[in-house]
Amino acid sequence: MQSTVVVSHGHAAEDGRFLSTPSGEFDFYLLADGANPEHQHVPAPVYEEFSQITAASTNSSNGLVLLSASSNSSKLIPWIPNPTVNVTAPPCHQVYSCYTPYGRTMLLYNVTEAGNYNITITGTSESELHYAHIYVLATRPVGDFTVSSSVTQLVIHPGMNTTVPVLLTGRDGFSGNVFLNPTFVCPFHTPLPCLVNGEIFQPSVSADPATVILAVNGTGKSLLRIRAPDYCCGFGTYILMVDAYGDFRDRSFNITVTNSAFPDFNISTNPASIAVLPGGSGSSTLTLTSYNNFEHAVYLNSYSPLVSFSSATLTLRRNATITSTLTLRIPTTTLPGRYNITIFATIGRYEPEYNHTLQVTLVVSPLATSTRTTILGMNPIQLYGLAALTTAIIVGAVGWVALRRKSSNIRKPARFYP
Repeated sequence: MQSTVVVSHGHAAEDGRFLSTPSGEFDFYLLADGANPEHQHVPAPVYEEFSQITAASTNSSNGLVLLSASSNSSKLIPWIPNPTVNVTAPPCHQVYSCYTPYGRTMLLYNVTEAGNYNITITGTSESELHYAHIYVLATRPVGDFTVSSSVTQLVIHPGMNTTVPVLLTGRDGFSGNVFLNPTFVCPFHTPLPCLVNGEIFQPSVSADPATVILAVNGTGKSLLRIRAPDYCCGFGTYILMVDAYGDFRDRSFNITVTNSAFPDFNISTNPASIAVLPGGSGSSTLTLTSYNNFEHAVYLNSYSPLVSFSSATLTLRRNATITSTLTLRIPTTTLPGRYNITIFATIGRYEPEYNHTLQVTLVVSPLATSTRTTILGMNPIQLYGLAALTTAIIVGAVGWVALRRKSSNIRKPARFYP
């Protein structure tokens, strides 16, 4: 654990005031970089705890600083393995990229018992002398806790959101905050994550909540929220490592996560075969079905000018279905037979793996088929009707003549004249 040091600058500056140094004369100040600026909290006992010490120039000049460390108790023993710090500026490539000269080293210490301690760091350089203090609180951890989940293996699909429960249990008097840090780890044989325009496409995870407060020997819960990107080339098996840290106790468990089953959709039609009369039209219902969480706009098209759609652009939601009506309008000059009409369903010109085709069979009945040859501007259906009407007229005329002839041979009754 690291901490920032409270700096005492100069011989008489125990209150931390910054004392200026004449230009050209080397002087310095001390810092300890870390998350807790004034104190460190460590378990007792602890061995080789550390803090990074920085000696930086106050006026851009270079120099050497000799460091030493002491504490206010024999129960905390500090030491600096490399006490001489060379304060120099890094290479300056451009005028505006020059840095203040600095140097760094490590401070280590052991604590054997719980308590409050003060580490004093002394830095000297020729006539300059500066101090820094690190305040250490050492406590003895009480009890322990466990972290686990009922889920040990998980299969996810691109675009999928899911949660995994996490259970924490304190024991032996443990109480306090437990911090959860879930992380995906790629095994050696797993393909590299998908990198598109500088963005990594791989499953992501977060803990909700990330901090769980446990009462004495109590229990707590959290959820791991897992999301896989909509389109990912990093398929394979990942290890989800869940690390839990509380009161200097570090516990963890793993979940095997498999990212598989590419999202996609299929297309079907009902009916698949359409019988249409010349000059007429027929329709069929197209159904698009999403699976593995596919979600995208789908565009319908056909190279045939005979085809139209009630909706050519469909927004397909995850694991849902959506329909459009296909209509075929057939010219009167279509020859009899069976025809295949190709329907294209795509999500864009640059995603060929999502392009699907469908064949719709068109049946034109021979009895209802027109030809490209016409007589007097009439097609065969009209000619059939004309022939039937002509036959009826001819038959009617022949019958009328025969009836007249038969009626002329009938003897008429004799008339009597007065």
